[in-house]
Amino acid sequence: MSVLKPGDERFHYGDGAHRWGCPDPEGDQEAWTDQVRAHVEQHTAGQDTPLKLMPRLRKGDRAPR
Repeated sequence: MSVLKPGDERFHYGDGAHRWGCPDPEGDQEAWTDQVRAHVEQHTAGQDTPLKLMPRLRKGDRAPR
């Protein structure tokens, strides 16, 4: 199980992996990478408060809404 806080969805794919590629083709990849890196640091620093548990999805499964 992965722990997601509200707003974390934009940094994750449905399987819980981090989204390192900027989702906006016209967006600033360097700025996006900095945001994802900061998000990952929150995980590793233990700053996440468990608010929503998301099951790991298998290939072909749909993410819950």
